[in-house]
Amino acid sequence: MTISRAWRRPTLGAVAARAGVSTATVSHALDGTGRLSDATRQRVLAAAREPGHARCAERDMAVLVEGYATLPDHVTAEREAVGRLLDRDPRPDAVIGVYSDSGHDILAAARYRGLRVPRDLLVACISEDPDYATTTPPITTVSLRPDEVGEQAVDLLIALINGRRGVTRRRLVQPLLTARRSTQRSRAGSGTS
Repeated sequence: MTISRAWRRPTLGAVAARAGVSTATVSHALDGTGRLSDATRQRVLAAAREPGHARCAERDMAVLVEGYATLPDHVTAEREAVGRLLDRDPRPDAVIGVYSDSGHDILAAARYRGLRVPRDLLVACISEDPDYATTTPPITTVSLRPDEVGEQAVDLLIALINGRRGVTRRRLVQPLLTARRSTQRSRAGSGTS
């Protein structure tokens, strides 16, 4: 199967086009500022919430992306987005959260719906929180390694200030995957959930 396009985070322009408003109006609606009617603000928020669809090139499988990161109250918006994902038919096989507390929210939503992690749903999140090693089940995390990013940024800044030549300006800090039970399917008959 060919892949037509990769999902990208919606831009202000894309949300504006969907809602039929200007990019300034989108910015005001998402920031909760400006003189907008409630109907316009709600139309923009609805356009920003519309899920995007993508394909995972590595496995050639469908991926559903619920957008909520640009909303002012990301905690409530995330919980609603996770609920919409888990209520879909067919339900997704896995959910990956993008906020540090996402894993807890996804686990709670799964439990509320009677889903067992990892048997019914795989869960992971982007986080540096060591508490995910102690959740039930322990949650797989991807760390963006902010400590290393900070070290690299400071090193580069000092090199530029001091006029050092030959400094590599483009630096890549590899994320760190910590695989845990939440993304490991149980073997048949093992009795684990």
